[in-house]
Amino acid sequence: MTSPDSNENLLPPAGVQNEIGDLIEVFNRMVASLAEQRSGLNDTLSLLDSMLANAPIGLAFFDRDCRFTRVNKVFADMTGVSLSRHLGRTLPELLPQPVAQQLEEAVLAVFAGQEPISTFELSGQGGKPGRPWTWLVSAYPVRTNPQQVRWAGIIVLDASDRKRSEEALRRAEKLAVTGRLAASIAHEINNPLEAITNLLFLLRNYCQLQDPALNYVTMAEYEVRRIAEITQQTLRFYRQSTLPARTKMNDLLDSVLSLYQGRFNSLNLQVERDYDPELDLFCFAGEIRQVFANLVGNSIDASVAGGRLRVRARRSRNWKDPAQSGVRFTLADTGAGMERAVSERAFEAFFTTKEVTGTGLGLWISYEIVDKHHGLIRVRSRSATPGKPSGTVFQFFIPDDPNLLGAADPVAGTAA
Repeated sequence: MTSPDSNENLLPPAGVQNEIGDLIEVFNRMVASLAEQRSGLNDTLSLLDSMLANAPIGLAFFDRDCRFTRVNKVFADMTGVSLSRHLGRTLPELLPQPVAQQLEEAVLAVFAGQEPISTFELSGQGGKPGRPWTWLVSAYPVRTNPQQVRWAGIIVLDASDRKRSEEALRRAEKLAVTGRLAASIAHEINNPLEAITNLLFLLRNYCQLQDPALNYVTMAEYEVRRIAEITQQTLRFYRQSTLPARTKMNDLLDSVLSLYQGRFNSLNLQVERDYDPELDLFCFAGEIRQVFANLVGNSIDASVAGGRLRVRARRSRNWKDPAQSGVRFTLADTGAGMERAVSERAFEAFFTTKEVTGTGLGLWISYEIVDKHHGLIRVRSRSATPGKPSGTVFQFFIPDDPNLLGAADPVAGTAA
């Protein structure tokens, strides 16, 4: 049995050998051609629907009243408004000013000029990501015939990640330039420091100073040594060895903590050191120093006056592979802590909660360095809540592997 919509119900019987038979044959061919065209049209519409639904860019279409006639899911995700809520509504009803105004002006310009609008940039904040975003927008006419523009379409590309990446890289380059400048200054400071040290030595031993003056000389010598130590630590960060070597962790950790001593003092931050002076590890010392600098710096940023920071290092086993020995490092602070949504993205490149001052690269670089050493890193945090302590604990494990350069199949770090 054929369906009511089947073309077979429309076709007259053929086989009559006269003018009517010829007419029936022509009619049948015409119906078959129409059916083929309709099938092709349906295929084209299905293809267009698939492209609209699966295109990795935002697409939206408007009538002459600037009302949405159709959008795809990508565009809806960008605006943070459901697909169904777009249809029939205007741009100002769904999007904030001045974004809505700029898009509306582009749509009206397409209807007026009947020509495409080249790519322009829009910036705003909000939507589903809940953070600043950047869109690259193009607008174009959709014609039902060469003389009439029936709809206006816009193509939206989310360039937010690229924009954040570019900004973070610019900041990173500024930091690199600052680091080189700091290293140059530290190097130049060493020369006058040596001269001051020699002059203080002469004052102490050849000028026969009285006790009050000798006390002043002693104080000056102490301060000069402090300056010399700071310059040496600064140079260590810049002049890092390109080869792994066995390194005393006591010296490495102390060198990082000494650089932050001023900030510790200003916050009255109590620093607890728990590591064996003889503990050593085969590693890229400069890179491990950088990991500690990143973690300590973050702890200080999250801390309040009178807080506490504990730094611990000890021989341990890989928590995923107990057969692998190495050193486990722990940095625990009593700072503000992180929400779970933040801690889950802590090691993501360009993710930061520090807005203007943060690049979002510190923890990501730390993760990459630990991974380069075939180690593991994780974070646990509790944000500030009434009646409960807050703070963050970073732990990372570095295998003690003398064959670090030749090792294969690195163990990926994990954030927990």
